[in-house]
Amino acid sequence: FSLESAQIRNEESLKIDFPRKDVAIRQEAKQNELSVRSLRKIQPAELDKKRLEAKKLDEQKKKATENLSRLEADRKAMAVPSPASGILYWGTFDRGKWSGAAALKARLRRGGALKPNEVFMTIVESRPLFVRTDLSEGNLRRVKKNLKGKVKSKALPDLKLEGSVREVSAAPVAPGKFDLVVNVSLPKAADAILPGMSCKLEFVVYEKKDAIVVPASAVFSEEDDEDAKYVYLHREGKKPKKQTVKVGEKSGDKVEILEGIRAGKEILAEKPKD
Repeated sequence: FSLESAQIRNEESLKIDFPRKDVAIRQEAKQNELSVRSLRKIQPAELDKKRLEAKKLDEQKKKATENLSRLEADRKAMAVPSPASGILYWGTFDRGKWSGAAALKARLRRGGALKPNEVFMTIVESRPLFVRTDLSEGNLRRVKKNLKGKVKSKALPDLKLEGSVREVSAAPVAPGKFDLVVNVSLPKAADAILPGMSCKLEFVVYEKKDAIVVPASAVFSEEDDEDAKYVYLHREGKKPKKQTVKVGEKSGDKVEILEGIRAGKEILAEKPKD
């Protein structure tokens, strides 16, 4: 029985197992051959891809190195020496007007960003100080260089300061406005006055002690000629008299009368109804 079993197993191996193994080995060999052929085609492309990736990494490394160098240079440039000693203000000073720090608050924090060439702080010398303001076009002819006047600080209203016009711009800085710069003498008691604070300027641009002044509302113009001015003289028991006058300077609600009436005459504040 053992011999017969061995013969049967041997016959199965020769007719079944070995042919199957042979077919499997041949198929595996064929697949391996196909894989080799495929690799021979794919590997050069993969190699080129790897080379491109390596080149890309080199470019990224180069850019990162350049960015690092630029950032290091920027960091060195952040140490800016001040050209003057003074007070640090967050923001800008434009013709004496301080912008304040509120507009920069969101950007001047950790992680915040500033725009290129944006001014975010200003060093202002505390002395000498001068006053800068806008001069209306209507007052341009009255305010001249070296004109002296009074300067009243809002912080120290009781302190008497004197000012002198240093400069009036030759051209407007805004529609109807000229730049006015006034030198101001600051005594020791004015140490509390700092750049960016405000004040009031008072100048006597015209003075005539014996001037005849009347309410501007009591001076009327002819309908066909606005330059022709007149008033109504009051006459006791008589009809008011229309009197032609020549006007001079005007200040607030008062106007100067140069010709037409003399001091002591009474005029009507309104036109007579009849």
